[in-house]
Amino acid sequence: MMAKIAKWMLYIASYGLLYVILIVKSFLGMAPDHSMTFTESFSLHLRDNLVFLCTLFVLLIISIIWHLYMFRLSNNTRINKEPTGNATLETVAFIVPYLADFFTIDLNAVALLSNLFVFILLGFAFVHSDKIGMSPLFLIRVYKLYSVGNQYILSRSSSDSLRVAMRDSSNGIQVREICRGTYLHLPTR
Repeated sequence: MMAKIAKWMLYIASYGLLYVILIVKSFLGMAPDHSMTFTESFSLHLRDNLVFLCTLFVLLIISIIWHLYMFRLSNNTRINKEPTGNATLETVAFIVPYLADFFTIDLNAVALLSNLFVFILLGFAFVHSDKIGMSPLFLIRVYKLYSVGNQYILSRSSSDSLRVAMRDSSNGIQVREICRGTYLHLPTR
């Protein structure tokens, strides 16, 4: 199972695409100054926003490393419970309102601090509720979230394929438990 630091890493990595969008948005929002060359204007913008941009680049690097790590793990247990429903829509409904808020970020200090506060607050909720399956990371990688009673399976397979695989094997399917009650069905190598 994941330790709290690993859950925080997953939460931070989940918004990798957002970091790229904010970096691009920062540069697109540069005020054109016709008395300077593009290079001078770019350098001035970089200097004025150095802490913000460096923070985003660090978060982006963490995100990339975590993406590579997370999906190179191997299965560590078996589960023999058939999915009863697709909960992927719950994930989308959970994430969309928060992403909409981040896309409308005004790049001034007050807005950035308030959005940072919301980001951290959501992180605490994400980590302490063990709702790892709600991570956008899995949506981006085309994983579906299936409910299995009060547990969840994340898989790229359809629910019918999972049911068939579970019926074909008396021990169930191989999965990786990523937190209490949430399993990741990774392809076998």
